[in-house]
Amino acid sequence: RHLERIRQLQDRTGAITEFVPLSFVHANTPLYDRGMVEGGATTDEDELMIAVSRLFLDNVEHVQSSWVKYGDQQGLKMLFCGADDFMGTILSEEITKRAGGGFGEARSFDEYVEMITAIGRVPVERSTDYERRRRIDPDDPPFGPRLGPRADGTPLVEAERR
Repeated sequence: RHLERIRQLQDRTGAITEFVPLSFVHANTPLYDRGMVEGGATTDEDELMIAVSRLFLDNVEHVQSSWVKYGDQQGLKMLFCGADDFMGTILSEEITKRAGGGFGEARSFDEYVEMITAIGRVPVERSTDYERRRRIDPDDPPFGPRLGPRADGTPLVEAERR
């Protein structure tokens, strides 16, 4: 019923830019420690959630994979399950870390390009609101000025548009 409510909301408003199904990271949570909740979803359940989300939420343009939650390899695999966004760098991620997640919060631009091209996909730089900035040609480094802040929060200057 949750997905149905999201779909109906999107039908009414058209305001949802992406759906990000996040699995419960339970390892260090008081609820799990006290036996009040079970652990998070299995890998198979996470993959199924991405696939079903892509099919059922056909009115939501983007389904995002969170490498912070899944790790690099599983996050990339989600791109084959229906996700179309590998997620960007998070400047400060505390929720997953405190709950026991250990996959990090920052990647270099070059690392993103390398990981995405390694699975045969073409990296595309986008803005927070999903405006497509540019396709990245992995055979033509350096990749030039970046948009958005660096992982340490230092702002960057936007590249001139051609």
